[in-house]
Amino acid sequence: MELMGDHPFGRAGRATKVAGMAGGQALGWLRRRAGAVAVVLALAGVTACGTEDAVSSSDGVLAGITDAVHQVAFSPDGRMLATASSDKTARLWDTTSHEQIGQPFNHASTVESVAFSPDGSVLATAGYEGVVLWDTAGRQQIGQPIARHADGAYRVAFSPDGRVLATSGRDNTVRLWDVSSRRQTGEPLAARGGIAFSPDGRTLATLSAHDQSALLWDVAGHRQTGQALTAGQIGGSAITGLAFSRDGRMLAMTTTEGVLLWDTATQQQIGRPLTGHTDTVEAVAFSPDGRTMATTSADLTARLWDVAGRREIGQIRIGCHSKVGSAVAFSPDGRTVAASCDTTVRLWNVAGKAVTPSPQAGLSPEAPRVAILAGHTGRTVAVAFSPDGRLLATVGADNTARLWDTAGHQQIGQPITGDFSRVAFSPDSRVLAIAGGVGVVLWDVAGHRQIDRPSPQRASSVAFSPDGRALVIAADDNTVRWWDVAGRRQDGQLPYPITYVQSMAFSPDGRTLVTVGLDGFVQLWDTATRKLTGALGSGSTSVAFSPDGRTLATGGGVSGAQLWDAASQKQIGQTSTAHTGTVSSVAFSPDGHLLATVNGDKTARLWDTTSHEQIGQPIIGDFNAVAFSPDSRVLATVGADNTARLWDLTDRH
Repeated sequence: MELMGDHPFGRAGRATKVAGMAGGQALGWLRRRAGAVAVVLALAGVTACGTEDAVSSSDGVLAGITDAVHQVAFSPDGRMLATASSDKTARLWDTTSHEQIGQPFNHASTVESVAFSPDGSVLATAGYEGVVLWDTAGRQQIGQPIARHADGAYRVAFSPDGRVLATSGRDNTVRLWDVSSRRQTGEPLAARGGIAFSPDGRTLATLSAHDQSALLWDVAGHRQTGQALTAGQIGGSAITGLAFSRDGRMLAMTTTEGVLLWDTATQQQIGRPLTGHTDTVEAVAFSPDGRTMATTSADLTARLWDVAGRREIGQIRIGCHSKVGSAVAFSPDGRTVAASCDTTVRLWNVAGKAVTPSPQAGLSPEAPRVAILAGHTGRTVAVAFSPDGRLLATVGADNTARLWDTAGHQQIGQPITGDFSRVAFSPDSRVLAIAGGVGVVLWDVAGHRQIDRPSPQRASSVAFSPDGRALVIAADDNTVRWWDVAGRRQDGQLPYPITYVQSMAFSPDGRTLVTVGLDGFVQLWDTATRKLTGALGSGSTSVAFSPDGRTLATGGGVSGAQLWDAASQKQIGQTSTAHTGTVSSVAFSPDGHLLATVNGDKTARLWDTTSHEQIGQPIIGDFNAVAFSPDSRVLATVGADNTARLWDLTDRH
């Protein structure tokens, strides 16, 4: 056949408030506090860069693409970036000025893929009409398209020596072409989708044409080598992308659930899947030194991973609004990452500094760092700091509760097993109450053993009184009971049934208990007489007292979180309704300055409790709950990525 034709943060971390607040508002905040808070996403353990290094919206975004971007590729010298788009064009961009170079390379339909030859003189583009080769200097098409795939070409890649061109088509074949003779070599491979050459050019990785697995092929022999690499380790999820590490020893496989790493010599999976994205992971790239991996996802974020440590070290919201298209690439010098989704392509400087895209992408020039506690194998649903700040407790849908050292970010002991959904520490930090389908268990934190079981009946919520003498249990029989912790006996209950208590909290003085039932009604109870003393509207799912006991925050409605005067029981404010979705969780910082909310739009947000204005950009993630550390310097989030994340909110002094 012929071608047709011619790193973990420390407590000394610093954060600044995100740009974008009105001048007077920002000044007022700075006057009230020595530093300001920015809840945004940045690299863990990496020194944040100064404002002068930040990539602005004008020099960090490639403008002019009018439809979804499917792939990006840097030229070998790093001076150009190529993009493939549904707007029927491939474009070249100057990576310094971020301006388009010349006119687009036009196709008759969507351009799915782009690839530079190793010397950068040729750009290959793939689309419905096949694969087209372009002279990058003269900006002319070289010969006619390669038209050997039925229904067009999907991906294209040059071998590292430039002698072989690999193409994949929608006809479930991968074909290899001799670049100099422009002839197909060998028979088509029964493969599809993403393709990647190993660094030595001897091996080609493809997706199987028959099932959800990746295949390795001997390029010279046109034959499969070894076994199929499946994504069955994470629920048989679909494979979406492939990339070799720069030394060829690892193959990264992106899936609908996470990222798998494989040893290419043994063809064995390396460790556990890397999880963190909350939607399909669509693209992956290794840095030139092989130490870092970048991924993009349909959750509209890009993330960086420490390959050796097998942990996420940063993330950013790309700034698009659609899940269509997702691509990522490292520049040859490893200093820049290009990532895309929808019509947006962003360039970030990642050379030993914090990732610095424009504020529109969700980052300030100097951002708090995040530590990630990974161990749960199911969604994390509840979180609590010990009052002394040394421990964090988490509960997961994997039927475990876990304790973590907040200084070292390591799990303490073995998981506590059981069908749990709520967790609370005693005021002296010695006892952990865990509630759920198994009832309520009291756990000796130091001895790591169960010491009591106040209720064998399913419980939806638990709370210790501020003096630690009582534990209040919301049971499945619609009762709210008091448990005498020292006497190990029941000590009364509320006089009226409450159907499924979703949330409850004691006032700081212990005189009032507030409950939120399944009906959404917020009720206040005198803890001495156990009598109902008031109610605050309806439609709520969560509640929290401010540290001084004067204010209640409730969440649940689509109109933001509501703030109430606890004495008069009148609403005194609410957070902005700019975000969408129900507020499912609320928490006050112990210093009283901040309110954190978990929102149905897959964000967590911080609010100034005086002005009721949002502080900074939202934290992006499908979260279930939030909690502040006792010193108010750290925010913990838990959610769909099976982890707990600790966000550094330390003020600048």
